[in-house]
Amino acid sequence: MAGDRAMSLEGGRPGKDAWTTLAFFLVAAMPLCVVLGPGAADTSLSLVVILFLVRSWRSGRWAWAGERWFQVAMLVWLWLFVSSITAMDRGAAFGRALWWFRFPVYAAALAYWLLDRGRLRRIIAFDALVMGVVALDAIYQYFTGVDLFGFEKQGYRLTGPMHRLAVGILLTKLGWIAGLPIARWGFERGDTRVKVAVAAWLLAVTTAVVLSGERMALVLMILGAFIAASTLDAKARKAAIAVLLVAILAIALALAGKGDLYERYVRQTQESITDLWASVYGQLWRNALVIAEHHPVTGVGPKNFRIACHDDTIAIGAENLGRCGTHPHNLYLEWLVETGVVGLIGFLVLLGLWLRRIYLHRRLSKDWWLTSGAAVSVLLQVWPLGPTGSLFNNWNGSMFWFALGIALHAGARDVNAGKVRG
Repeated sequence: MAGDRAMSLEGGRPGKDAWTTLAFFLVAAMPLCVVLGPGAADTSLSLVVILFLVRSWRSGRWAWAGERWFQVAMLVWLWLFVSSITAMDRGAAFGRALWWFRFPVYAAALAYWLLDRGRLRRIIAFDALVMGVVALDAIYQYFTGVDLFGFEKQGYRLTGPMHRLAVGILLTKLGWIAGLPIARWGFERGDTRVKVAVAAWLLAVTTAVVLSGERMALVLMILGAFIAASTLDAKARKAAIAVLLVAILAIALALAGKGDLYERYVRQTQESITDLWASVYGQLWRNALVIAEHHPVTGVGPKNFRIACHDDTIAIGAENLGRCGTHPHNLYLEWLVETGVVGLIGFLVLLGLWLRRIYLHRRLSKDWWLTSGAAVSVLLQVWPLGPTGSLFNNWNGSMFWFALGIALHAGARDVNAGKVRG
């Protein structure tokens, strides 16, 4: 099968040449690059793609391109060009379509070239370091008003060491990549000092998410905690639940002691739920559905929701002031409105192939725990209920495809080994 050919040609371990070393360094640095901003994250990702393509060309090793999920991704890529033909702004549509291919190639580079057990451990360790520093910096910013790098708190929202109000979602998306593996290692195998250190790290990250004022980040962090706890053995699960209970207590104390957090998490959430379609997110979602009715097959074109939402002939009325944004703030609605039903189906097929790989890896591998945190991160980033970032966006896309590449890495090898044994 295609997967078996890919694994036999790529070999069991990545090489140690200068190109491979440089590419791995760029991959390992992704958590820091994301903190630095979308430019740094996209540069790191794009350089890895270039190195991988050049390496494949020079060595003649293209079997990874025969993987089923990658072939589907290329079909989806082709459809982006088709949906760009009728776009209102064809330049923006074709530009987005042209560069989308680098995302699946990046995931393939991680899955079939760069990672092994030792390198996974180093990625986990560096991710834990970066996320720990980010969490402590955000907590410091909450109490002092300014973080260690001079970034100021914006109202009741935290930035941490970044220019953007997204420190909570950053910790949620990248924190689990390290969080679940070190929790398994610390609670199942470590001594008391290791367990205390791991618990302190988990508590710091969770507390920073709570204090960030980001409602969806908090929901996803709690959801991730329950998913992660289900993968632990009984002893480790008790320790993880204890940390979770302490975190819940911290949430309760924060809400009781600070009116701004209560306003954000309780009152604003109640208002949004009471009249969902009148909220900003509700108007964006309703607008996406209305526009999709006018362009059901091809959509309005990649990167064209921001244009179509201003057209009163195909969008909800101008009196709905929250109807427009750069994207619909739900990844499934974004695929629907910008690429049509065909594009959405293509993405759902891709998602199914990825989740199948991850599930089979869980069943077949003894070392699945090294990529289990990345799998949780992927699951949280494709959670359908609620507002999400755009996966076409360089910043969000870098985090998603970074987690996906790690999650598919051992999965691809173990699944193919299972096929051989079968």
